[in-house]
Amino acid sequence: MMSRRLDLHRMTTVVVIVTVAITMASCGTTAAPTASPTAAPTAAPRTPNAKPADAATTALAIKGTFLPSDLGAAWKVQKPASVDKPDPGDCGSLNNNILLELPAGAIQLGPQMSFGDTKWWISSSATVFANEADAKAWIKLRQSDAYVECRRKQIEDYQRTADPHWSVVTRERSAPGLGTSGFEAFTAYVPQFDDGKGAKDANGSFDRFAYRVGRVVVLLNRDIVTGTTDPAHISETVTTDINRALGNVYARLPAA
Repeated sequence: MMSRRLDLHRMTTVVVIVTVAITMASCGTTAAPTASPTAAPTAAPRTPNAKPADAATTALAIKGTFLPSDLGAAWKVQKPASVDKPDPGDCGSLNNNILLELPAGAIQLGPQMSFGDTKWWISSSATVFANEADAKAWIKLRQSDAYVECRRKQIEDYQRTADPHWSVVTRERSAPGLGTSGFEAFTAYVPQFDDGKGAKDANGSFDRFAYRVGRVVVLLNRDIVTGTTDPAHISETVTTDINRALGNVYARLPAA
């Protein structure tokens, strides 16, 4: 999923990243964060699959996306859901991995939504692999240093199309509950602006979550620009809404 280019303010105040702590009541308790592998798995060259997915695969992928009804009435759809397809040039296709062999329709993009009129945005995607082993193999790629850096550069390049003074740094890769209940990976990217006196954190963040339920991989983007007009306790409210939505997604997906 492509990140949105955010209208970030050039502030010297350090952004506080509030990580969504996912605890699925039906899936056990949280545990200490796990370390991420450093190497991306390699694969033989693959030919992108141009065939359409069957109806059952497409329906399963749609079930894995975050819907407006999952998040609640406060969320506004800014861009409708759509079908995605593997892109050989995208970070998700590093090292010619299994993603490229998926049929069109096996990857679905959920709607992009904002919390009211704020600049707290949520978007999601769900990918249905042929089997659980393939899903686990792709997760290893998502956990790799190569993927994390590729995504950081992609976000940075996108921000710099608006102003070359922007940069993006990887701030955090651990989170409460990581490694349990299907919570497979997390990365917090923080934008910085260089006003000629050195790069400083801006009032925003790009948070990336990855979950796996059987052979389905669910990716969640949370893009934030904090503002003086944000409702009180917006971080807690958004966290609650995301947790509820994730519970709904898990309930819709088969375990294998």
